[in-house]
Amino acid sequence: MITIFFRINTITLRVPSLQERSEDVPALAAVLLQQLARELRCPAPRLDPDADDALRHYQWPGNVRELRNVVERMAILTTSDRITAESIPLEIRQSPSPRSGNGLQDVRDAAERERIRQALEQAGWNVAGAARLLGTERTSLHKRIRTLGIRRS
Repeated sequence: MITIFFRINTITLRVPSLQERSEDVPALAAVLLQQLARELRCPAPRLDPDADDALRHYQWPGNVRELRNVVERMAILTTSDRITAESIPLEIRQSPSPRSGNGLQDVRDAAERERIRQALEQAGWNVAGAARLLGTERTSLHKRIRTLGIRRS
């Protein structure tokens, strides 16, 4: 089993999250609508520009699977051949505005971001090494790096 892993682990591809490529969300949603229409054997509804904008401006915490679930929900619940902003789930239409940057959580995040960055620098940006330095699991550290938006400069 390990041999197979090392044979296929020759190239690492980093796929940016939906938050990092918000301009692609309407196109992805349109493709997902087409796929869903083929599966259900029905015509695919179109996304109105206002729906495109709402999907583009939402800070997607998940991945394409989350977008697919939202698109599927909209397609099932819409009664016309167009998906308007009103068809978009309320939690996406009324997503909270970004925080002002002066709350306690922001201070905690900034401190954590700085400490993780220091550990990564110390470990030569090796996440496993940084996780050992911080006394945490590598997978947990990967999640925090993504959540906090830490990138090598």
